[in-house]
Amino acid sequence: MPESVFPEATKANYDKYQAASKAFHTARAQRDRISDEQIRRQPTQQTERSKTFVNSFGEATKREITNQTYTRAQKRISRAVLRNMGH
Repeated sequence: MPESVFPEATKANYDKYQAASKAFHTARAQRDRISDEQIRRQPTQQTERSKTFVNSFGEATKREITNQTYTRAQKRISRAVLRNMGH
């Protein structure tokens, strides 16, 4: 590239960039290793819930419902039922 367009594009600056880039990638890799080790050492948590969900077909399932629309609808229905019961 011509120096008139990028006056800072010199061999010395490129060497500085390469050194900084290498240091950055080394630090990031070390951070990722530490983070992975911390996650590995944490006690495993059971994500399975014992609550039984009933889908729209009337089938009971113990799997976690991950659809946010479904979860919001269930909360709305629960509040409506409690409101009708006087709570």
